[in-house]
Amino acid sequence: MTNDLDENNFFFKHYSADEFYILQETIAFFLAYMFLLCLSLYVAYSLHIRQLYHTTFKLYLASLCVEYLALIAQLIYWVDYGYSGIPIANWKNLGRFLDFASQVIFVILLILMGKGYTITRGRISVGGTIKIIVFSIVFICVTIAMIIWEIVSFDPALVLYLYDSLPGYALIGVRILSWIWFLYGIGFTLKHFPEKMSFYVPFLIVYTVWFWFGNTVALIAIDTIPVWIKEKVVQGCMLFVTFFGHLVFLILTWPTMANKTFPYHIKTTQVGAMDPQPRTTGPGVAIETGMGGGAYTPNGVQVPFEPDGEKRFIEMFTTDRSSNSVHTASRKD
Repeated sequence: MTNDLDENNFFFKHYSADEFYILQETIAFFLAYMFLLCLSLYVAYSLHIRQLYHTTFKLYLASLCVEYLALIAQLIYWVDYGYSGIPIANWKNLGRFLDFASQVIFVILLILMGKGYTITRGRISVGGTIKIIVFSIVFICVTIAMIIWEIVSFDPALVLYLYDSLPGYALIGVRILSWIWFLYGIGFTLKHFPEKMSFYVPFLIVYTVWFWFGNTVALIAIDTIPVWIKEKVVQGCMLFVTFFGHLVFLILTWPTMANKTFPYHIKTTQVGAMDPQPRTTGPGVAIETGMGGGAYTPNGVQVPFEPDGEKRFIEMFTTDRSSNSVHTASRKD
């Protein structure tokens, strides 16, 4: 049985009412992510030649690529479903898993940058690393549990909502805890590095909205949105907020003279040479690595972009022992 008298109407023929327009949404975001991925690869190359291609940007690129693969899997599912009329759930489940994996990577990236990683310091302590690993495992386990719950418990004949389940509520709770950790990291970083306000203020505002928008949509959709439009509305909103998060990150890290929020002022070749031992607290602060918080030259003056868009990094993060102009500080995670 089909939904439309016109046998050539591919977008509606085999789909149920709650699935209308999901294929169109997927195609639109597939094309948007293709464009965004091309721009991100260009920025990655620009950062690489400036020796500013840090781990956090690599995590961003990994999240972006995994999300693109998720859209490919979803596209295969919906296109094949549209042609054959027989849904192959494995493609849909793969797409969902990759989508959640992309979110996990991106949330870890936000927490790391909130803690100042690759911006004000080059290392995370052993305790902080363990916390992030445990958090990642919990996030992944809850996500897998939610997908398995849907496969095992949901009746395919009914229109049911993925987040309206115990693992779904747990996932929302994990995201809220992630946001709290994100806030704490930024607050601690700004306490020691107020000169990084130009990056962290928009970063905090945008990604607070990012964290809460997805959770709010998930909660509202449980009882408010009619079941026959719930799936397409939620999927469209979730794809939009994920794309928005990736797009804003690219804008914040775009390496041009006009970008006042550009966060990276430490060469990748210098991170490994930093003193890994914590020292005595003092002004100008470096945390765990000996990195100066904005005092990027021995005299404490931050050097602006050159006309060609690159930074002049001569003698960055070196210690002027004669004047004791650079101090370091210890810090807990």
